[in-house]
Amino acid sequence: LPNDESACRRVFDFARDMGIETIVSEPPPEAIDIVERLCAEYKIKVALHNHPKPSRYWDPDKILEVCRGRSRWIGACADVGHWLRSGIDPQKAIKKLNDRILMFHFKDLDRAGDPDAHDVVWGTGVANVGDLLKELDRQKFNGVFSIEYEHNWENSLPEVRSCIGAFEKIAGSLRPGGWKRLLAEDLSNSIFTAGSWLMEAGVLFPKGGGDIWTKEHYGDFVLDLEFKIEKNTNSGVFLRTGDIVNWLHTAIEVQVLDSYGRKDVGREDCGAIFDCLAPTVNAVKEPGKWNRYTITCRRPMIDVVLNGQNIISMDLNRWKEPHRNPDGTPNKFNTAYKDMPRSGNIGLQYHGHPVWYRNLRILELR
Repeated sequence: LPNDESACRRVFDFARDMGIETIVSEPPPEAIDIVERLCAEYKIKVALHNHPKPSRYWDPDKILEVCRGRSRWIGACADVGHWLRSGIDPQKAIKKLNDRILMFHFKDLDRAGDPDAHDVVWGTGVANVGDLLKELDRQKFNGVFSIEYEHNWENSLPEVRSCIGAFEKIAGSLRPGGWKRLLAEDLSNSIFTAGSWLMEAGVLFPKGGGDIWTKEHYGDFVLDLEFKIEKNTNSGVFLRTGDIVNWLHTAIEVQVLDSYGRKDVGREDCGAIFDCLAPTVNAVKEPGKWNRYTITCRRPMIDVVLNGQNIISMDLNRWKEPHRNPDGTPNKFNTAYKDMPRSGNIGLQYHGHPVWYRNLRILELR
């Protein structure tokens, strides 16, 4: 963003067309009048980024100086790693900038005061990540955390995932009761036959030998997950299971199936409440692509969103008889769905076919 309105407008036009909320930049101080005016016009924020000393905004005092008297459209993109490289205490900088921080390039480094210091997994370096997050919680920070991990470039994803795990653990201790992982990385909170399911690099998949279940029981919740299937795959997500041995008659199953391309979807196709209610549309992607489920259970209501489309809204109280759906069609269940358990295990089915799950998160509703 230079000190040139037409050049700046080209950037803001692009950001608006892309739906970008915040532009991260290092405009010269003399350009801030133009930038602030365009921020208000386009309703897009600009976050001033700090590269290491002697870059334009390496010192948080310089950012405060430029922001003084400005609207909240202008703020800081706080780069913790670059502060450390510049010999600045990140916690003091965060306290100093306070509510001027719009977003983070969050890092932890192996050492401070060294331009050649490199990234490490959050919580294992010198940044005192726990104290930083406590301070941000105190400030009620509600912006974006960006993981900018530049070490071990050819194989950094395992370390990036570990950063996410550290964030979840620390943030979860500060604000318990929010989203959490459904299954532990080592599957220690699960019930399954040893060796029948594996979790590798955050992806869960069966090796044969039965279903996998949470040890914990869940009643009202939002379950968010992704799944990938192959041609002819059949699997399912079990909700509120009363008995994992007799799951067929004590669980509600959201179907996972290769029904890609079918025009007339039924009660056994992907997204259906199996054998009870067909999805309103066929929203499953072709085999080999990741799909996303958001499943909400709240008292008698089961709502399913597949790939951004609302496909199921089911009132269990309408299923008043065993073996019978409200429209008169039969189902195979010995239990009327209005009488299904309102709390129980969550499970993933192994039906003899390849299936993959990832990003399994749950939010309990109180």
